[in-house]
Amino acid sequence: MGMHLIAATSWFADWSNWYGLFMAILGLGFVIFVHELGHFLVAKACGVKCEKFYVGFDVPIKLGWGKWAIPLPASLWKKQWGETVYGIGIIPLGGYVKMLGQDDNPARYREMQERSRMKQQADADAVDTDAASETAATAEQSTASGQASPDAPQPSGEDSPADEFALDPRSYMAKSVPARMAIISAGVIMNLIFAVIFAATAYYFGAPYTPTYIGGTTPGSPAWVENLPLGAKIIQIGADGRRSEHLRYGMDLRQTVALWDAGKPLDLVVRDRDGNEQKFAVTPHVVEIEGEGKISQIGVGSSLQVRLAARDPIPADLPVSAADATPAFAPADLIKQIVVGETVYPIEAFADLRSVRAAHVDDELVYVVEREVATEDGGEPASPATDGEADEEVPTELVRITVAPRKRRMLGFAITAGPIVAIRKDSPAERAGLQVGDVIKQVNGQEIDDPLTLPDVLRRLAGETVTLSVERRVKKETEILQIDVAAETPRAYSVTPAFDKPIGVEAIGVAIEPVNIVAKTVPGTAAAEHLRPGDELLQVEMVGATEAAQKKLDARRSEPLDFAKPGLNWVLADIALQSSPRDTNVRILFRRDGGDVTVELEPQLSDEWHLPNRGIVLTELEHIHYADGVLDAFALGLRQTREDALRVFVFLRKLVTGRISPNLLGGPITIGAVATSEASRDFCRLLLFLTLLSANLAVINFMPIPVLDGGHMVFLILEAIFRRPVSERIVIPLTYLGLFLILGLMVFVFGRDIQRFMF
Repeated sequence: MGMHLIAATSWFADWSNWYGLFMAILGLGFVIFVHELGHFLVAKACGVKCEKFYVGFDVPIKLGWGKWAIPLPASLWKKQWGETVYGIGIIPLGGYVKMLGQDDNPARYREMQERSRMKQQADADAVDTDAASETAATAEQSTASGQASPDAPQPSGEDSPADEFALDPRSYMAKSVPARMAIISAGVIMNLIFAVIFAATAYYFGAPYTPTYIGGTTPGSPAWVENLPLGAKIIQIGADGRRSEHLRYGMDLRQTVALWDAGKPLDLVVRDRDGNEQKFAVTPHVVEIEGEGKISQIGVGSSLQVRLAARDPIPADLPVSAADATPAFAPADLIKQIVVGETVYPIEAFADLRSVRAAHVDDELVYVVEREVATEDGGEPASPATDGEADEEVPTELVRITVAPRKRRMLGFAITAGPIVAIRKDSPAERAGLQVGDVIKQVNGQEIDDPLTLPDVLRRLAGETVTLSVERRVKKETEILQIDVAAETPRAYSVTPAFDKPIGVEAIGVAIEPVNIVAKTVPGTAAAEHLRPGDELLQVEMVGATEAAQKKLDARRSEPLDFAKPGLNWVLADIALQSSPRDTNVRILFRRDGGDVTVELEPQLSDEWHLPNRGIVLTELEHIHYADGVLDAFALGLRQTREDALRVFVFLRKLVTGRISPNLLGGPITIGAVATSEASRDFCRLLLFLTLLSANLAVINFMPIPVLDGGHMVFLILEAIFRRPVSERIVIPLTYLGLFLILGLMVFVFGRDIQRFMF
């Protein structure tokens, strides 16, 4: 409970979150409103009496039991204008339009039929008066049910001869099949129309997005194996994909990859920093993520700006060298150069920064940053404009900041090095003849002390020919080979957590599988007292050595890493250790001789081994896509809506076939959280999310499931074909089935939301 209270306190203290929440509520409410407005307007145009128009459901709710139960108001607000009651229901899970003779609740099916009938009378005026009186007397007794509903068969009761009754001309049941089809489809059509409007508005005023620059590739991943150039830009995704300078990292690249068929190559057209274009065929691999199911990945990370974050650019609670830099870094500093000794490296993009840091892990770096000068009145300098906006002229100065190497945290033992699991194309390893499955045992005759430091060992030998002793299995026999490899200066490094993450040895271009078994311990350390070679590591947990450190870990929702779960290994434990707050210990559960033992170790800072990332937090790279006028904005909005709707179809198909886990579904809490996050960042980002949500609502509502618009449309199509309403003996059971299906889905996604955000 403590971790959630800490996180909540931080959230409530930020006013931008409150603004985002307010805008998200308005946006989500508006999406529901326009859907119901479509049903309402077409129903009124067709002469149907609309008794209620609600955003949210006005279901009576009581807190408590028995005589102690406290009833809550079913509506937050309601008012009657003319014959219709307009309101906002207490349950914000949708909305509905209640029409005369229409109810989605199968238990009220026959009551709905009775209310749509009236006695035949000679005087038409009297008939209208009687029908209106009956409607007014029973309107408040109707139960809220959901979207505008389809019709049902014309009623006939044993105690009321059919020839004595007629359908009320203002009831939904009395309208023709085409009219009812128009009413049913109007909500979906309105959602699609407003999806286009949302997106067009966003593009007209400038839609922010993360471009598809390749910021990094995860060692061993398909993108890493194919040797995608760092800093290059992906301009086409898929052989039939559209070519664009405005492809988005999240919505275009990641979603396409996630929904891609397993084992099928994905064509990518990439333009490098020199303007050369190249085509790559990258086959995503499927990984299983705990609690989320299986998903496809290619291992491409997004790019960042070379500007420090505007808020908390240096994490003060981590033992990072940037925190001890002289002089200190300031928010929004723009990195212009890095000086190493007498060599000056211009920094124009994130790829430049990564390259320099990867090559000079052990060296002192001098960052030359451009910093805005405070205004004369003593105020803070203006925040830097987002990429794509015009910056105002502000005075700046160049500041030289010296940063020492960042020491690696060590625990006093090493794990076992497994076989090579991947080899990068056109790498020294490929040219030397190394193979997947080889096990590197020695470097220049020296045993490998720790596979986690092997990348640094070979990096320090860059430019030299290195002799590797390799164990290779050939025809059920094991051979020891001596292979010469020309080590290179690493082009980059990877510190981003990923599932199934191997150890990337960038200097020769191989990825090594970590084995969660202790290989050796360092004499004189606490690890040597408790661990010994052969111990099997089962679980690792970061724990605070002090109360302050534990609170910080709780705020991060730090959880134990269970190596029995798919994709978890010691590399992820090491990443968690290096990124944990000061005064963090490591609790290790290991197995020895069939028994499980727990030990808690205090990490020590190494004087020999360092980390390339020195603890600087950079700003996310963001571009803005402006439409070339109103017509172009609507063209972009139409394209956006079409693509979002198609993604929903693909997702549902993958879900039904089992290709995608239902654990990836999100409910109202997830939708609200994402909407709040987008709204707090930028209003146009919220509009694009509402475009996606509207497209989702349109597609899902038109699925052929009773109680949804699509199910009603199926009944109407059958009625048009057979020239009579579908029998209630068919409609009622199917409606119950659809209702239980939708309720079951709601319970499931609510449970996933609670698990995702609260546990």
